[in-house]
Amino acid sequence: MTGCRISEIVGARIENIHWELRTIKVLGKGDKERLAPLSRKTIDSLRAYLGAFPHIAKSGPLFRAQLPEEQGGIQLQGQTWIAFYRENRTFPNDTVKRILRGKTVGMIGPRKRTGPKPNATITIAADLQRRGRSWPVIFRAVSHGVEMSPAQRHALQAAVYYLLPAR
Repeated sequence: MTGCRISEIVGARIENIHWELRTIKVLGKGDKERLAPLSRKTIDSLRAYLGAFPHIAKSGPLFRAQLPEEQGGIQLQGQTWIAFYRENRTFPNDTVKRILRGKTVGMIGPRKRTGPKPNATITIAADLQRRGRSWPVIFRAVSHGVEMSPAQRHALQAAVYYLLPAR
């Protein structure tokens, strides 16, 4: 977050970023220059962006409409950075179609899980999984003397793996 207008960010230049001071000099309304603060997350995102495009020079526009070697770019959609490019695809009937390809290259915040909400069984199973218990032991602990069906066991495993943070 910088508090800048879109036009100020679009016109930003790499040489105007003061990495140590975490500020950027932008050209605002009425051609007035001002320093805008950059958060740590913004600095990290900018470094990741510049690292993903090593052919961007040490000076010049920070964001370019077109890069000389390729057609494409990077966009922030919600919390996700998406890199995209165009390519020609030839189909079996010899027709050529221009398509837009994209790939997620990073996120600006922690990933939010939107899957199954933990209930008591999932929470107990996840706790036992973190302690290194095997799945047969976990199934016996959460089913209380009742045999779980294969579908129930699979659903529980999927919910626990979804709940546990990635390593």
